[in-house]
Amino acid sequence: MFCSQCGTPNADAARFCAKCGAALATAAAAAAGPAGPGMPSTSTTAAPPPNPYQQQPPVAYPPQQPVSYADPRMRGSGQPTTAYATVTGKSPGVAVLLSFLIPGVGQFYCGDNKKGGIMLGIYLVCWLLVGFGIGVVGILGVAIWSMIDAYNIASGKTPISR
Repeated sequence: MFCSQCGTPNADAARFCAKCGAALATAAAAAAGPAGPGMPSTSTTAAPPPNPYQQQPPVAYPPQQPVSYADPRMRGSGQPTTAYATVTGKSPGVAVLLSFLIPGVGQFYCGDNKKGGIMLGIYLVCWLLVGFGIGVVGILGVAIWSMIDAYNIASGKTPISR
């Protein structure tokens, strides 16, 4: 027996279509009840299969919720964001002055010891490279980088590196 909705072949004893779930014609005849003695039969003949070239009505699917991925690397994945530690109570002016005198010391003042150590190490290596002419540019670059970063950390614009 073919489904009158989607045209899928089904077993003759089936009450519902295996593909779309629509009630089959035999199910309606069985629901009406068997014909009594002397009563005309209420069985209906199976509908011919639908024309495969005829346009089928669109299937209305129920609305679905958007897919949510639990990947913590993705923005908006529903995972709680980690809080970043920022500095409070430190003067940005003092941090900039300390970084002007010795790059990296402003970061130590703000409590960002990791970044302060990296900046101070690069600054000392640049002093070793002054004889080759490369160190002067490096010293100026690290000094400017250190002052800007010390100001941003002390004012709370940049979190402390962990």
